[in-house]
Amino acid sequence: MFAAINWVRYCYKKMKHRINILFLTVVWFVSALFVLDEQVKWTIAITGSIVFFLVLSAGVFHFPFNYFMKATHRFSSDRVLLTFDDGPNDHSTAQILDALKEHQIAAVFFVIGEKAKAHPELIQRMVNEGHLIGNHTYSHPPLFAMLSQRKVSEEINHCTAAVSAITKRKPVMFRPPIGYTNPNIARAVKELHVRPIGWSLRSFDTVIKDPVALRKRIEKSIRPGMIVLLHDSLPQTAAMLPELLASLRQKGITCATAEELKQWQS
Repeated sequence: MFAAINWVRYCYKKMKHRINILFLTVVWFVSALFVLDEQVKWTIAITGSIVFFLVLSAGVFHFPFNYFMKATHRFSSDRVLLTFDDGPNDHSTAQILDALKEHQIAAVFFVIGEKAKAHPELIQRMVNEGHLIGNHTYSHPPLFAMLSQRKVSEEINHCTAAVSAITKRKPVMFRPPIGYTNPNIARAVKELHVRPIGWSLRSFDTVIKDPVALRKRIEKSIRPGMIVLLHDSLPQTAAMLPELLASLRQKGITCATAEELKQWQS
C-alpha cells in the first residue's frame, strides 16, 4: 500500500504536466461516452477544463510548483541562503555587498547580463568576496514566458557570455525572470545544462516599499534551510538588510558562507 502511494507521488512529481493532460483527456472521454444527460456532460467537461487550466497556470506562474521542470527550492543545510535578482545596480548592490561582507555571509546573485556588462566591477567584487553568480537572462524580458525556445536559449547564452567575459567563469545556475516556466523554457534549460534555482521564501520586496515592514515580514517567515528571494536592484532591500542580518544572528538563524556555497554548487 505504502509502496503504491510512494510510486504515485513519484510519478506526480516527475510528470505533473503529462498527468494533467491525461486528467483532461479522461474527463472529456468519460463525459462524452458515458454521460447521457447533456447538461451534466457539459458541466463535467467544463469543470474538468477549468481544473486543467488552473493547474497549468500554476505551473507557468508559480516556479516552486516544479510543474515543467525540477528546480532547487531549498538550501541543503540548516542555514539560510540569500539570493538576489535583477542586479547589479551601482548603488543598492554595493550597499548589499557591504552588509554581507560585514556579517561574513555569502549569497547567490542572479544577474541580468546587460547590467553585468554595465557594472563589471560589481560582478568581480561579488566573485572576490565569495558570492556565486547566477544567470537571470540577458535582458529580463517582461514576456519571457511568450518566447520561443530559441529566444530563451539566446537570452541565457548571452547572459552567460557577459558574465564569463568578466569573471572567466561560466554561471551554472539559472533563475527565470518572474519565475516563469513552460515547455520551451524547460527544454532550453535541459539542453544548455544550467541548474534551475527557485526559492522557498519570497520576500515581496518588489511590492513592500517600507524597509521596516519588509524586514519584519522576512523575520516572521524565515526558517533554516530556506532559499530567500530578494532583489539587489531595490533601495528598500538594501536599506533593511543590515538590520535583518543582525536580527537573524540574534535569533540564531545563520546564513550560508562562501565555503558552503562552493560545496552546494558542486
